[in-house]
Amino acid sequence: MSFSYSERLLPSFWQVLASMLVIPAVWLITLPILGEFAIVVALAVWFVVIATMLARSKKLDIRDGRFAAGSAQIPLSLLGKSEIIAPEDMRSQLGPDLDARAYLCFKSGKKGLVKIDVSDKSDPTPYWLVSTNDPRSLVEALSRKN
Repeated sequence: MSFSYSERLLPSFWQVLASMLVIPAVWLITLPILGEFAIVVALAVWFVVIATMLARSKKLDIRDGRFAAGSAQIPLSLLGKSEIIAPEDMRSQLGPDLDARAYLCFKSGKKGLVKIDVSDKSDPTPYWLVSTNDPRSLVEALSRKN
């Protein structure tokens, strides 16, 4: 039986709000040159920034026996146990306790973090740390791999 899971890590509301600072910056720079047309250019630049943020948003995907997180993918058969990292442990997992060989698919502003062990002995990556909007659903989907 085949199953799938898909999730896109979109920019947070605060990241979109902060990107709006592009509008007055571009407007002030182009105002002496373009006059009234400067606001149109500023809004166009902001739309390009938003489109870039959306296009570069990372995707988590479980399909056809593979798990993809961002630009990396691995067969589900090579994954070990997965666990939800508690919010209070996120800082240590991403800082002092982080193994430099681990694969990170981290998106700031996301509250969920899942640690997925790699059981392949020939792979130097010991585990993946993956940001998610819904850690329980991701762990459940990974546990249904067999």
